[in-house]
Amino acid sequence: MKEIFNQPLKGMLDHHPNLMLEENFILEKVHRAAKRFSFREYDSPLLEPWEVFAKKSSNEILEKQAYTFIDKGGRKLILKPEITPPLARLVSRYGDVYSLPLKWYTIGKCYRYENPQKGRLREFKQVNFDIISEGKHFYLQECLIITLIISLFELFNIKRSDYKVLFNHRGMVDDLLNYFDFDQNEKKNFYSIVDRKNKLTSEEFKKVLENNFKQTKQLDFINDYLSEQDPLSLYKKYPIAPNDDLVRFLDLIHQEREVVVFSPEIVRGFDYYSGLVFEVYATGGGIKRSLFGGGRYDGLVEKYGNKSLIGVGFGMGMPIFNLFLKELDLMRSNFLKSEIDYYIAPLEETSFAYCLQIRKELCEKDPNISVDIGLPSSVKKHFKMAEKKKINHFIFVGEEEVKRKNYEVKKIIA
Repeated sequence: MKEIFNQPLKGMLDHHPNLMLEENFILEKVHRAAKRFSFREYDSPLLEPWEVFAKKSSNEILEKQAYTFIDKGGRKLILKPEITPPLARLVSRYGDVYSLPLKWYTIGKCYRYENPQKGRLREFKQVNFDIISEGKHFYLQECLIITLIISLFELFNIKRSDYKVLFNHRGMVDDLLNYFDFDQNEKKNFYSIVDRKNKLTSEEFKKVLENNFKQTKQLDFINDYLSEQDPLSLYKKYPIAPNDDLVRFLDLIHQEREVVVFSPEIVRGFDYYSGLVFEVYATGGGIKRSLFGGGRYDGLVEKYGNKSLIGVGFGMGMPIFNLFLKELDLMRSNFLKSEIDYYIAPLEETSFAYCLQIRKELCEKDPNISVDIGLPSSVKKHFKMAEKKKINHFIFVGEEEVKRKNYEVKKIIA
């Protein structure tokens, strides 16, 4: 007989119960952070019209990583590779129902056809937090989204020395590029090249720059810009007007500068970013890499309707964050520990009805507990089963317990 194939597709993961325990451990903290900052949960379809992403997603995602197909109605559809464009579409349709600012979050699956590696899959669950509002005082919303990230990390007891929020400001960078006469195509190349700088060797990066930028003044500027560690010093070097939102953001976030650090290399690859951009970078544990990122996007919502709104947010992939927690030994140490509070062990079939009654009584006393009832068996086999499930509270039910309508809860310490 031909063997049945029991593996999921490459880059996709079976979430058996132990993995679900890990995932739910993370999501419980996510929901708690959302509640702390009064965010409301939403969801969007897994399938979207291709045009939803064609408006603003990067060409690399659409051309190389997107799962697309033609449905039976002849429509070109896409399994969502990211969440921000569907959010913009959703806000353009339903935004009038809610008062601004919109503080929304979602937990949804995304799909990207890329090379699977540790912490990176083709199917993955992603957590997104976004604030959508009007332009006035928007730097306050940018500050709030960074504060939310710090608060979320505190819920996991992640030390400040184990991560950094690296930030930049696309408004400031755009002003600098305009000053040095970068045209639209050169700007696009600049953001794309700098965004993948860490994936290239120093020689490869130098060659890519020289192939794309012929003016000496542009090359000199890029090298000088990438060596800068303070955004405000760039305004001292070059005669451009300071970006007011950036200056105010820096003033507000000053108390968090231990973890919120300027990095000229952070530009983010998506075309729709327009203001603050950031990446949360792991500095502790065995992985030293970007965990997730986000930023501000102007004008994205109006691409799907007539609302001129601004957004800021981030998308956190669950696989890499799960790996980060494990590297720091912050994932719950014993996920195999049973979530079952009581194990009721019938010693014969005639005891089973009374087991059901006991379960009912226990749950009436505490609706939040979990009770498992075994199948009729010997005391020895029940002990083995309960030990395997790591249960310490036992209730043995035999003929005597049924006759007396009384039972004893035993707690066995391993």
